[in-house]
Amino acid sequence: MKTAYVLLSLAWLIYQPGAWAGGGYGTPVKVSAFQTRGSLSEIVLEAISGKTIEGQKCQRISLQVEHSRVPWYSFMPLMGSSHPSYGETQTALAYLQKAQQSKQSVQLISMSGLGPTAAPCTFASKGLSLQQQGAGALVITRFHPL
Repeated sequence: MKTAYVLLSLAWLIYQPGAWAGGGYGTPVKVSAFQTRGSLSEIVLEAISGKTIEGQKCQRISLQVEHSRVPWYSFMPLMGSSHPSYGETQTALAYLQKAQQSKQSVQLISMSGLGPTAAPCTFASKGLSLQQQGAGALVITRFHPL
């Protein structure tokens, strides 16, 4: 019986990638710049009220978003992927652009860490998703496909 419980718990952890993916708490940010060149979108985000963004030492970051495909194995049982689709990424980008134009703040959270780049306070993202929460929204960035 104990072995079955351990195996079921392990299967649940594998099936629920968000359970072990890590990440931080949402950070309230303002979108201060938004630019798209081909398939790459660059978004400059500023933390509100002097906080740092996602545990980094930066109050202002540049997020370079270039969608990567959903992992090939995501169709397999117990290997489902929560990586955002191209459509989800485009919806989140449109929301961020609208937030910049209306000077509206958004909550930013990283589900699998911010992707490092050579430049300080510049990070890569391979997909975005958007979750409505009451009057606001939560923008989730992912670097590692989960």
